Amino acid sequence: MPLWHARLRTDQRGNVAIMFGLSLLPVLAMTGAAIDYSQASLVRARLQAATDATALRLCQLPKATADADIRSKALTWMKSYMASDAVTLPDKDFKIASDPRQIEMRSLVPSTTYFGRIYKYFGATPFESAMPVSASARCAAPVPQDFEIALVLDTTGSMDRADKGGVSKMEALRKAAKDFLDFVASNPSFSTNTRIAIVPFASAVALDATTTDGAAWVDRDAKSSLHWTNFDVDKTIFKSRLEIFDSLKKKYSSWRWGGCFESLPYPLNVSDGGFDASKGDSYYVPMLAPDEPGTAQDAVATGYASGKKSTYSSYYRAYVQYSYNSYLGDKTNANNCQGDPGDAVTAEKRLCKYVSPSDTYFRAAAGTTVANGPNYGCTSQPMLRLTTDMTALRNKIDSLTANGATNIQEGLIWGWRALSPNSVLADGVSYTKPNSRKILILMTDGFNSWNDNPYNPYSINQSFYSSFGFFVNANDTKASDGTATSRFPATIANPTDSDSARAAMDTLTKTTCDNIAKLPAPIETFTIGFSIDSDKIDQKGIDLLAGCASKPTNTHAFVANDSTALVSAFRQIATSIGALRLTQ
Repeated sequence: MPLWHARLRTDQRGNVAIMFGLSLLPVLAMTGAAIDYSQASLVRARLQAATDATALRLCQLPKATADADIRSKALTWMKSYMASDAVTLPDKDFKIASDPRQIEMRSLVPSTTYFGRIYKYFGATPFESAMPVSASARCAAPVPQDFEIALVLDTTGSMDRADKGGVSKMEALRKAAKDFLDFVASNPSFSTNTRIAIVPFASAVALDATTTDGAAWVDRDAKSSLHWTNFDVDKTIFKSRLEIFDSLKKKYSSWRWGGCFESLPYPLNVSDGGFDASKGDSYYVPMLAPDEPGTAQDAVATGYASGKKSTYSSYYRAYVQYSYNSYLGDKTNANNCQGDPGDAVTAEKRLCKYVSPSDTYFRAAAGTTVANGPNYGCTSQPMLRLTTDMTALRNKIDSLTANGATNIQEGLIWGWRALSPNSVLADGVSYTKPNSRKILILMTDGFNSWNDNPYNPYSINQSFYSSFGFFVNANDTKASDGTATSRFPATIANPTDSDSARAAMDTLTKTTCDNIAKLPAPIETFTIGFSIDSDKIDQKGIDLLAGCASKPTNTHAFVANDSTALVSAFRQIATSIGALRLTQ
């Protein structure tokens, strides 16, 4: 045999190249598989997120949405989330149940393979151009709950101002509140027994006078020690403030009782405790702003906007008085009321002048200008108590107008009373009733304000009238003087100006919030500060609202800087209340 034949049989050069060539395809196949399966994993993660999001959205659709529409929307949303028309939703895996709504779905989408032909060469897989990727999700709306919700809404004069888009804050509030109602009405998380109250507030809160004045807890017989604070006691003339209103409305129909109440004494005014007929100070005193010293001629001569001057000497000094709500002459030709009262305190307390009012001065509300008269400070629309009537709720929101000062605490306490089973309204179910939740949403665009009379010390009262009375009342009692009839805790100094009044009101508000949070089954409280660029709430006001909200604060306290943000805040609250969940 030739020598080269022998060498051929024993020569090993080139084996590595041959072995590399033979192993190249399997290596490419494994590398390609890693790449393609990694790509498929990324696609599946995106598909799962899209499927979860779609399922949650489907469970939030209005209760009346047809099954066919649900399926159609599901496919549309999946294609949008995945940016692909290749998504499919197998009918056999798409299931819909009601009462409560449950959605079960499975989605499919192809993931492109780049090494499919190599797999096919080895007969390892049929995915020559793409492999199918799937994801599943199941969502369930919570068992529909019975909610009791109080919308406590600021309707003060500053709500007439506009945001940077030219939308008034009141217009934005109407839109946001009605959007909230629409969500509740259509979302399956809220049972048909869900009830909502609307509590508009400014300096005070009004109830429907025509249905309230006969209630047992209304102080019709002057049993409260606060009843005659700024009036003489002479029951041969009038037995109560409601009788004074009855006399005044004969002069002007708008001088009938507006439905507002004065604040109860502390601590009754920071709790939802019920009425006790044996305790005079638990009676609710109708709010009646007394006629301040002066005459109609003084009002015409000096102009109401600048204060009303009279020649009465002050209780403190022999200076003329400046009053902002003198609507009657201080003497008449009836009931031994002919003589001059002599001094400002006597003029203010004089009861006989209400019998046959003379020298009257009447100014109706106009825009944000407050009407004068006995309902001075009672500027908000009457609250609408808990109801399932969505039409009545929308109509109440449409009726809201901007007028008056800001008393957050008064709005808050009446919002609590609206939900409470223990209050004089007694509309709420038990705090511990199963499958029932109580929600309080407080919206304000400002901070607590109770203005002093800018002409101090030329005023016996030193302030405008509010649900707390005056800084100094005609009988020389004060808003905070440490007595049993004080409206504030004994630790609070007597308000002498707007700043000290705000501090006192802030403390009262915080105490009310703390008491709500201490309930055995607390009311869930949300707060919204409507603080636009041209009319901001200061940090102290923002902190007060945040401290009042339930915990965690970041999900319960909102600040809205324009009308769009206000709508968004109400929607976020509605969504969180009726939160849905994935069950798979």
